[in-house]
Amino acid sequence: MNEDTILAVSTPVAPAAAAVLRISGPDAREHARGLLSDYDAGAGFRQETVTFDWEGVPVPLRVTTFLAPRSYTGEDLVELTVPGSLPLVSSLMRRILRPDEGGAREPPRPARAGEFTLRAFLNGKMDLCQAEAVGRLIHASGESEARAAYRQIGGALGSRVSSLVDAVTKILALAEVAIDFPDEEIPAIAPGTLVEQIQSVEQQLDEFLRHSALRIPERGNVKIAVLGLPNAGKSSLVNSLVGRPVALVSGFAGTTRDPVRGFSRHAGRQFEWVDLAGLEEASWTLEGEESGDDQEFPFRAAIQRLSERELEQADVALYLVDSTRIEPETLQNELPDDPRLRHRSLLVISKVDLLGERERDVCAGLELAPTLVSARTGEGLDQLQDRIVTLVERSQDPGAHHAVTPGGHATDVFLLSPLQQSQLESCRDALVRASGALESEESGTSVGGFELAAVDLREGLMALEPLVGREVSERILGTIFGQFCIGK
Repeated sequence: MNEDTILAVSTPVAPAAAAVLRISGPDAREHARGLLSDYDAGAGFRQETVTFDWEGVPVPLRVTTFLAPRSYTGEDLVELTVPGSLPLVSSLMRRILRPDEGGAREPPRPARAGEFTLRAFLNGKMDLCQAEAVGRLIHASGESEARAAYRQIGGALGSRVSSLVDAVTKILALAEVAIDFPDEEIPAIAPGTLVEQIQSVEQQLDEFLRHSALRIPERGNVKIAVLGLPNAGKSSLVNSLVGRPVALVSGFAGTTRDPVRGFSRHAGRQFEWVDLAGLEEASWTLEGEESGDDQEFPFRAAIQRLSERELEQADVALYLVDSTRIEPETLQNELPDDPRLRHRSLLVISKVDLLGERERDVCAGLELAPTLVSARTGEGLDQLQDRIVTLVERSQDPGAHHAVTPGGHATDVFLLSPLQQSQLESCRDALVRASGALESEESGTSVGGFELAAVDLREGLMALEPLVGREVSERILGTIFGQFCIGK
């Protein structure tokens, strides 16, 4: 249990009819009592209306008290519902953060992004799949995604993953018995028996992945993947289109590793921009060719897989080329030739504000018909978005590549993060290897099949366990919850 108490506004303040302030931690009720003279911090869940003296004006507040462990965070939690006035909310926040006299031992501190849900996870109120679903609900791009995320908050995804963890654990236990007690008076375990069990789990995983998606397409929404070589200006372009700094801009190659996303609206559509890692950093080609030295870039395989998943789910792929680093006559070979990008890709030449008039004319006259843009001046951004809308509208089968669920409904889909999908696929690959090792043992073509299978089964288990919060690192938790809003 955390020893400090946190505070945040959990709703948009303005324009809104009401705002909700959350106080969570061991001193939550003490802070509310110091703020509100007629607040009754009694036992158990309760709702009451009290008054707050706002510079001599009595303001009614609705106070809801949840006692640990029966609260969202698993701690004492007090929610203050007030009129959605920014000056009023600011005054309340100041009073709670800097109490005049008495009250709790220490004032609460402002909550970090996602900290309320992080505490709920750490206190056993939800598994990691449920916690991630809260983030997906916050950032849902439409009703279908919101419904799928809400279903997963109820535990649908975590329950499925936990059942897979249990199944792989049982198979691994049998393999280790066969290794450790080969001569004991216990029934011999045939390799074929384990193969059947492993293949059963493989089928469950395949079915799971068929009914999963990184996103659920919503009519009117467009997802755009932005790819290109390092320092081509991808992050600057995304920031300019979104209107705020969602992606880190740096002169150092490889700053962007995980996909970074932001949202904007154009021509009545919502655009989701995804800034992918530079192709050179990940040694990633669109054909999925593997690179040589993983020691040079230890996260290469993970970045490659994340980038590929985002690209597969995108409606449009923008390939960005730095105008100051290419020769126009060789640009015809710059756009990757990949069937997944055909009919839904655009070539974009960035930093054109740095070009002379002759160079701009040469770029504009290229056969690939690139769009010339400048993130610094805003040149070409409206034209680029218009071209994206035209490309999407011309598509004969929009959304066909999203592979929602054959014959199913969007509400039946498991909404995965790229990391979740990558981990599930890693588990499936490990199970395939384990099955192959045992089949070789059974056929007599190799020895040590049980030992090799056990190694692969452990690897598959290690891929699944973080999805439900077992053996998960602080870095992963920080990545997941850092994407939440303050107050969630």
